[in-house]
Amino acid sequence: MIIQGKRYGIVAGSGLLPITLAERLTAEGVPLQIARIAGEADPALNVYNGIELSLEKIAHALPFFKMSGTTHLIFAGGVKRRPNVAALRVPVSLWSSLPSIALALTRGDDGLLATLVRLLERHGISMVGAHDILPDHVAAYGVISGTKPFTTLNPTIAAGVHAAVIIGTHDIGQAVVAFGRRVIAVEGIEGTDQMLARVAALRATGRINSRAKLVLIKIAKPGQELRADMPVIGPDTIAGCKAAGIGLICVSANSTMIMDVERTIHEAKLAKVS
Repeated sequence: MIIQGKRYGIVAGSGLLPITLAERLTAEGVPLQIARIAGEADPALNVYNGIELSLEKIAHALPFFKMSGTTHLIFAGGVKRRPNVAALRVPVSLWSSLPSIALALTRGDDGLLATLVRLLERHGISMVGAHDILPDHVAAYGVISGTKPFTTLNPTIAAGVHAAVIIGTHDIGQAVVAFGRRVIAVEGIEGTDQMLARVAALRATGRINSRAKLVLIKIAKPGQELRADMPVIGPDTIAGCKAAGIGLICVSANSTMIMDVERTIHEAKLAKVS
């Protein structure tokens, strides 16, 4: 899906995804520029051409990419916080878009990212999904690692999927933890890793039975702008599930990315997580 002759850019947050993308694009000989979000992007990205911007000044990435001739842009990596609206700094070229930007900041993650995608496309830059560049990191249908779950877990999985669709419809989160026919944890603004840490704490205090068979469900939100924010799992997810006593992870096929695939599968086998 990499188009030769085009120039690519990455708006890089935290995690492995921006690094993996940069390595793949560079290996393909594609001209690349990276706008690194200060305090989020890994220092390993400093070796690539680009700039570093605070979250409050990230709008200045657009004129930077335009000046460098970027034709295709990728959002990749996590951002732990929302920008301070009072400290926002927007270039003159985007002043006319200020009302829509301000409104987008009041929405959930998917609403915000969808607005940013439309803004980019109005300025002639095509939005590309990380999965388009890394199709080998997209979860396929079926058992990825471990054993096929017993049919007795079907009601648990169904309850989790139902709840995940509901919270996704309201742009709340992508993941839930289920036990039996009920959901015991829902991902909110804190993200999947912190939700798993809450479940681990509940296990430790005895609020959740130590022998309970827990299932993590993580799926794309209905109508989610996958080019900007496809669900991701990786080694940290496995570690969180191990600490929480979760033995099964269910993700949406063809719309979930697995980072550091070999390590993730290896860690899952060691932790006995399917």
